[in-house]
Amino acid sequence: MKFRDYQRAAAKTDQKREFRLSLIGLIDESGDIAHELMRARLSGGDECRLKDFLKERLGNLLWYLSSLATLQNLELREIAWQNIRKNSIRTKGATKRTLDQLKVSDVNDFRKFQSLAKKTFMASSDEVFVAGLAGEVGSVATLFKKHLRDKTPFKQFGPDLVFELGDVLWYLTAIAIHHGLSLDDIATENERQIWYRWIEEGERVSDSRFPPEERFPPNMTISFKEYGREKPPHVKLQTSGVNIGDRINDNSDLPDGYRFHDVFHFAYGAILGWSPVLRELLRLKRKSDKAVDENQDGARARILEEAVSAYVFNLAPDSFENTRYIDGQILRTIRDLTKNLEVSLCTEKRWEKAILSGFEVFRRLKENGGGQVLVDFQNGNIRYLKK
Repeated sequence: MKFRDYQRAAAKTDQKREFRLSLIGLIDESGDIAHELMRARLSGGDECRLKDFLKERLGNLLWYLSSLATLQNLELREIAWQNIRKNSIRTKGATKRTLDQLKVSDVNDFRKFQSLAKKTFMASSDEVFVAGLAGEVGSVATLFKKHLRDKTPFKQFGPDLVFELGDVLWYLTAIAIHHGLSLDDIATENERQIWYRWIEEGERVSDSRFPPEERFPPNMTISFKEYGREKPPHVKLQTSGVNIGDRINDNSDLPDGYRFHDVFHFAYGAILGWSPVLRELLRLKRKSDKAVDENQDGARARILEEAVSAYVFNLAPDSFENTRYIDGQILRTIRDLTKNLEVSLCTEKRWEKAILSGFEVFRRLKENGGGQVLVDFQNGNIRYLKK
């Protein structure tokens, strides 16, 4: 992949476009990489798991680096070229060409940069590379600090930023090489992930191949009826006047409205096309396929869905009111919890939509002490109707 192509793709997914936020992201990802490498060293962890982690996090680090460059009108390929030129001098011309012959076009993609960067290695250990990465990320932060402190236009730091970002790119590449990873693969996978995180919702789980009696209906209206306001209140669900499921309260010493949490399962069902909890509740388990019935609609899948619901609820500040984006770590944890289930095909962006839509209706239910909710499985949405 060419640097220019990756940088353009990354720029399309930058929702904030603020230098300070991308800098914080760069610091955060480099810290996570250092922490995971330390943990692996101490515990002797699984190398395959470590490589998967590094592939994702080095990709995130690359994205933040690209964002910082774009926000200062710098080109990644220029940054890469200048870095190879500088390091060639330090290592006495490890590249085959003379510095006068080396052009930007010689370092215009990730494969070429990785190949040239490897020739400038003067050491080969995680300790050196991680310490170097931390130091160079700190140098980028120092430039920004001087801009804030001295009120100096940041564009004056452009030449210095080129070299500091180049060193971050070099150490990022060194860690990848040390663990047998391809920088081109890292960039390609990151491009795919950020697209499905910020731009494309992707597909839902489909039950169209199953008999009609095992499919979610096109839509349904659910009544959340609250009882016992003078006691620990509880909620009962009804559809078409028929009770479904058991009544539930908050199951907590502190009242927090969790009695309405079934709305999250309806949101998952409508927007993700997935909810083993709903399939049990509505008697829509796909028994025509024994493997699907046991592995996708069974107790283990239901427990995992309830775990996701409780996990997100406990981390939801003010029930995500005025929140546009879900923290990436929350979405990554959900992805890890559900990686062996059919819902693993759903993108982080679609999960984000399901979570925020569910909480939007949850807030209305809690505020009004219940109400009617339209669950549109066919069109993939959910909304509060009335008290």
